[in-house]
Amino acid sequence: MIGSVSEDTAIREQDDFAASANRDRKLQQGDKSVEALEDVTEAVYAKMERVINDPSITGKTADALRAYYALSSDWDGRNEDGIAPLKKYVDDIQSISDQAALADFLCDISL
Repeated sequence: MIGSVSEDTAIREQDDFAASANRDRKLQQGDKSVEALEDVTEAVYAKMERVINDPSITGKTADALRAYYALSSDWDGRNEDGIAPLKKYVDDIQSISDQAALADFLCDISL
């Protein structure tokens, strides 16, 4: 996390072993890895946007991306459907009353 470790940050091993063990490396490295990840993320989003908006790019993956984008962008349809598409799952979860019911729910491959 950006800025989570500074020179004066005191971290006790018994409170957060990973942060304590990696404190010096984090101070040396700084936030370079975060910046690199942000650059990669931006590049991926740019490519996805290009695929969505350029009909000359064809193929199974491009079609799937466009379909997913259309579904996720359909706010009116989602608002109209409301909870109806999830009602079955919500009802199943709400029916869990004890550990045995939870185990049955988690092990049921038909859900």
